[in-house]
Amino acid sequence: MERRRSHRRSLKDRPEWSNRLADARIGRGLTQDQIASELSLPQGTYASYEAGRSEPPIAVFRKLHQVLNLSLDWLLLGQGEMQHATTAPVRDADDAAIRQAAQDIIRALDRRS
Repeated sequence: MERRRSHRRSLKDRPEWSNRLADARIGRGLTQDQIASELSLPQGTYASYEAGRSEPPIAVFRKLHQVLNLSLDWLLLGQGEMQHATTAPVRDADDAAIRQAAQDIIRALDRRS
């Protein structure tokens, strides 16, 4: 009988940003269902981000920044403070800059792997 391999990653095998995402949610006392609802995502999709099984699109990183008031530098790179310095919402004009920065960060992290 062939043994099925688990698709679950151990904490040490998950991308660091996914661990930080889970830490931010738990630190705010929220469930995965609550965050998924705020992001307009199925709970399973959000859970796959925290488990490191998939990477969110840039639009989700933007929403995480807004909903959880997270610093993207902290979330993606582990640098700086968790909470963004200001609670002002991201303007649409900032969207392109955020998208480019997140893509650059993801590429840099992929090169490290």
